[in-house]
Amino acid sequence: MPNLLLPVGSRVLDVPRWLWNVRGEYETALTEGLTGTLFAAARHVGGSNSGFGEGEVLPRPPYTLVDASAGVTMRGGLGVDLFVTNLFDAVPVFGQEFTTSPGNTTATSYFSYLVGPPRTIGIRLTKAL
Repeated sequence: MPNLLLPVGSRVLDVPRWLWNVRGEYETALTEGLTGTLFAAARHVGGSNSGFGEGEVLPRPPYTLVDASAGVTMRGGLGVDLFVTNLFDAVPVFGQEFTTSPGNTTATSYFSYLVGPPRTIGIRLTKAL
């Protein structure tokens, strides 16, 4: 196990100080046999410190992701939604580390990030059973 030489009382590595999420959904009858739905969700992950096998501690930035959708459902259970994930196109850093290339026989390493997907917009069709 690497010795990161962290002072006593340091924050736990890779654990943000603050995490929160909130979500809401509203459903209403639009017409006889047609229901409308609005949905929104947000989640925040605060900044944290990442520890690496090479003994370096680097900050990981905070991020907030927002998703939303609007749709209708017909009496038979067939629904269609317009949705967007990562509404504000944030770049969440889920992980970061020093890594080596596959097949690399030297000790050379590089810094890599594991980031979340960009904004995604789409149409979702559903059918209740």
